[in-house]
Amino acid sequence: MLPQVGIVSDIMFAYWLRDNANPRNLRYYITNNIQNEETLKVIARILREKSMQTVPYWPGVELGMWEKEAEVLLGT
Repeated sequence: MLPQVGIVSDIMFAYWLRDNANPRNLRYYITNNIQNEETLKVIARILREKSMQTVPYWPGVELGMWEKEAEVLLGT
């Protein structure tokens, strides 16, 4: 039987608990909803360059700061 999850924080908390036995150690939960049109264009271009037709499911795409795409995204 799967747990009842209704909001993103439930999913993030469950994901975090996999590697952390003590839930009292969780101090911060941060989320960001991107609405900037220029940033959305940059994200779309990065996905296209990685041959992705749609936004991937969790955990998505990881970019290291040594990659030019990460620097461009951070700059938006």
